[in-house]
Amino acid sequence: MVVQLGYFKRREIMRAIEYRQIIGDRVHYWGFIDGCFVGPITNQQSNPTHCQFTGLYDRNGVKIFEGDVVKWDDMSNGKYWRVAVVSLDPDLQFECIACPLVENHSAVGEVFEFANFIYTDTHNHLEVIGNTHQHRELLEGAA
Repeated sequence: MVVQLGYFKRREIMRAIEYRQIIGDRVHYWGFIDGCFVGPITNQQSNPTHCQFTGLYDRNGVKIFEGDVVKWDDMSNGKYWRVAVVSLDPDLQFECIACPLVENHSAVGEVFEFANFIYTDTHNHLEVIGNTHQHRELLEGAA
């Protein structure tokens, strides 16, 4: 979409408005999906978790939501890995954790803001390995 602003043109890039709702072991996606609005599941007896879609896909084509745990190579050809929890606080960022299931992790405790990554294709190096709501074992011993 191109918007005319005086003599300047601005291109707007919008990401899909989508959420992942987790209720116990069930996962429900809601928002504007395939051009239609799908509503969240409402249940007074549950306490669902809602995770917003970041607009990014990992290197395997998996959608990245806030609360996901991702890993990427620390530019060491697989020798060291960064493992992080994805958040939108208020911008997209990755908080590195010590994950017991990934050996040789680095940068524990550091927060990386997506806008400050040096490479424009960083998301193509990310891999979703789980999320903080359904895969608590990824967080055991996390700093």
